Amino acid sequence: AGLTYSFGETLLDQSHFATSHRLTASATKRWDDCGHTTGYYEYEFLDLAGLLLIPEQNRSGHTNSVGLTQAWYFGPQNLGRIYAGYRFDNTDAYGSDFDMNSHMLNVRVEYPIFEDLVFDAEARQFWDDYSNGNSLDFFERPREDQRLELRTGLQKYITQNTSLRVDYTYVDSDSNVANLFGVNFYSYQKHVLSALLIYDF
Repeated sequence: AGLTYSFGETLLDQSHFATSHRLTASATKRWDDCGHTTGYYEYEFLDLAGLLLIPEQNRSGHTNSVGLTQAWYFGPQNLGRIYAGYRFDNTDAYGSDFDMNSHMLNVRVEYPIFEDLVFDAEARQFWDDYSNGNSLDFFERPREDQRLELRTGLQKYITQNTSLRVDYTYVDSDSNVANLFGVNFYSYQKHVLSALLIYDF
């Protein structure tokens, strides 16, 4: 069993833009050497300080989430991992544009290529259903999004406590929100390359 709290701050043009508080409670059951099951509950409060054109576009609010992940071990010495999971989110935002329910399915595989180098790849599919008519939509329809995220990465262990990680992520988002001229504000494709220095203790 575990309990985790995290705090995040986002800067925009060197000025404060957003803060987030996240509390996660989880429990894991180990099934001998074949795998494990993890269930969790998460609460997040997001507070954005950016200027808003209208109150409906305020994304600040509270999100409650529950999820379940199943892991299977494979390969020599059971060092490989296959994960499958489901997550449900409910967001109560200050602005009516962002009240929503979200469903997410994911599959991930991890495998050590060498003794100190681990490869992983993941696919995640989201279905987001918003509760109210969207202020940017010409017909004031409730927003409906589908989003696919594909990620692959390598993690290099430098010491027992330190590792370096490089990830590439592709995001494809499809949304029904559009203005009179057919501009889809929340439909996009994105490529992200990131590097992390990780210290475990």
